[in-house]
Amino acid sequence: MDDCNGQYVYIMDGCNGQYVYIMDGCNGQYVNIMDDCNGQYVYIMDGWNGQYVHFVDGCNGQYVYILDGCNGQYVYIMDGCNGQYVYIRDGCNGQYVYIRDGCNGQYVDIMDGSNGQYVDIMDGCNGQYVYIMDGCSMLLNQTMTDLSVYESELCASVLLF
Repeated sequence: MDDCNGQYVYIMDGCNGQYVYIMDGCNGQYVNIMDDCNGQYVYIMDGWNGQYVHFVDGCNGQYVYILDGCNGQYVYIMDGCNGQYVYIRDGCNGQYVYIRDGCNGQYVDIMDGSNGQYVDIMDGCNGQYVYIMDGCSMLLNQTMTDLSVYESELCASVLLF
């Protein structure tokens, strides 16, 4: 259904009574996607000014939460898998990003300077860490071992993010 000058779309997927619902308000203010597979769902809310997005993945009671502030100031991602989580904080002017991975109490810390001059990634696994210089798009591996697949994907995700 495309109504009111293309303002919203509704998609029904009848597979096992599941469905996906996409609502784009009169001014494109929000989108709601519901996936009922196994009682799980994904919910995306985009506020009046695109202020936030909320993802919930009900798989095994786990979820992901993304919050984008009124001016895009921060993003919060919560991954409930095994009680672990990832936290990304983008300052009011995009000055820094912080990622916390609760797996085994380890964490990743990414600091982006006031002018995007650097990014520091701390991987608590074995006390090793990776440093990414954002200014020249160079990846400097300061660990004793090569980057793992997870770290490589994380670095790529951060640069793309």
